[in-house]
Amino acid sequence: MGWLIAHNSLHTNSRLKSFGMNVDGLCFLCGQAEETQKHLFFECAFSRRVIQALMKCTGLKLPETNILHWCIHNTGLKTQRKVMNALVLSAMYQVWQQRNKSRIEQLVMRPMRVAQLISDDMKKRIKERDKRKLTSQDLDWLGSLSFI
Repeated sequence: MGWLIAHNSLHTNSRLKSFGMNVDGLCFLCGQAEETQKHLFFECAFSRRVIQALMKCTGLKLPETNILHWCIHNTGLKTQRKVMNALVLSAMYQVWQQRNKSRIEQLVMRPMRVAQLISDDMKKRIKERDKRKLTSQDLDWLGSLSFI
């Protein structure tokens, strides 16, 4: 999914229209703008609320703009980079899932619930990791986020 996003290859409404398909170009999640990949992940009100709720759930400071660029150039401890990148990619995946649900079933979860699913998934992933491979600094940081 990350590769598809990085290469602007998801089949958004805008892209489907460019292939000649007869689709409404509006975003399924907010209905306020043309559904481009940039809009869906970086400008859509739904996506912004998911990111804001995720920051609230985790206590992390994720950027609200240019998230993909931030993931690529994120500095910090290796474990912190991995966790932050996984959170962002998980958020993008969940937004895409919600977009598809909205398109097919006309159902969308609330952004806070989507953020909670992402947070719960991260907690599960971190608990499954071998703690011996983590430094004490990593463990302290993860503990401060209530992930362990």
